[in-house]
Amino acid sequence: MSKTLICAALFSALGFTSLSAAAADGKITFTGTISDVTCTIKGGDNTNGGTSNFTVTLPSVSTTALAAAGQTAGDTPFSVIVGGSGQSGCKDGKIAKLWFETSTPTVDAANGGRLKNTASAGATNVLVGLLNKANAPIDLSDNTGVDGSEETIADNTATLQYTAQYYATGAAGAGDVNTYVNYSVVYN
Repeated sequence: MSKTLICAALFSALGFTSLSAAAADGKITFTGTISDVTCTIKGGDNTNGGTSNFTVTLPSVSTTALAAAGQTAGDTPFSVIVGGSGQSGCKDGKIAKLWFETSTPTVDAANGGRLKNTASAGATNVLVGLLNKANAPIDLSDNTGVDGSEETIADNTATLQYTAQYYATGAAGAGDVNTYVNYSVVYN
């Protein structure tokens, strides 16, 4: 009988020990908002005007325009239209901006968050960078600079302004350029 009591006391003590070992060291709180803003999205100026998937065509430039690392060329302003006339779910007064998905495989964090060229046998030493409406670079690896293109929705629409450009990482070699970035619209 005493062995049973000793075993019960031992299990009881071990149970309390494991509970105290599992005590919390802190708490992490996560907050967020699910918005009821529902706006359509389409390409605007200097795009093919598609819906949420659209293309911006940069001009053909000479390799001499991108002869050294850090040089840029082919600046192409474009816009993204959020909402439109009569879209009651696209609420006036809300601020709209693009949030570029940092996990997009073409984002090159080592080169200022610009986009890698994915064209087979494409131009070498060339990336594509994005600028906000103040012509400041946007680092697509962490969205630094993205706040420079936010707009307040008025009359159920907002037009976000950006610029795309070629960016040389060294003397550019001739060839095609093709890349992309995934994005979401954020409303505040």
